[in-house]
Amino acid sequence: PGTPRLYHNCDIRDDDGNQSEAKILFTEQQSFYEPRKLIFEAIMHPVNSHNPVPVIVKLVKSEYGEDVHRLLTRHGLAPKLYGLKRVEGAPTAYVMEKIESSWKTLSNVLRKKSSEGSSPGFEPAHKEGIRVSLKKVLDILQRAGLVHGDLRPNNIMVEVNEQLLQSIADGIANIRVLDFD
Repeated sequence: PGTPRLYHNCDIRDDDGNQSEAKILFTEQQSFYEPRKLIFEAIMHPVNSHNPVPVIVKLVKSEYGEDVHRLLTRHGLAPKLYGLKRVEGAPTAYVMEKIESSWKTLSNVLRKKSSEGSSPGFEPAHKEGIRVSLKKVLDILQRAGLVHGDLRPNNIMVEVNEQLLQSIADGIANIRVLDFD
């Protein structure tokens, strides 16, 4: 599939809530997600900045949990949602922070661990760190009266280095939650 031509720009919001426009240049469709999902890599060029930003653009035909996404972003638990573009009769484009390659889905981390048997570095402390981080996500959502709706290993990213989980500081894993539709 080609890259979408309808979404050459979008409205973005900075951390202070100020709105501006950005140009979007699509580079490729993501292949590591399900093929039926419309997820693209792109470069965002904010009109008021000379610094291009690598982003992910997700085209969503149904409801999207924008409030949940922004709430978890404020707590450092989701990629930053820069903005969106609505086009009548077409999916809405959500433009978000591109997560670096050091992040893997929890599903992939668990699959790698189980295929290698007792993987060095995947210690009980790592499992506990992930559990504590997920509890933090659920507590934040509960306090806000919100629900993710699809919190599963494929929608949870864990920061890893070559083979070991990293960022297990104070018993908390460094995670990001995805997929708010």
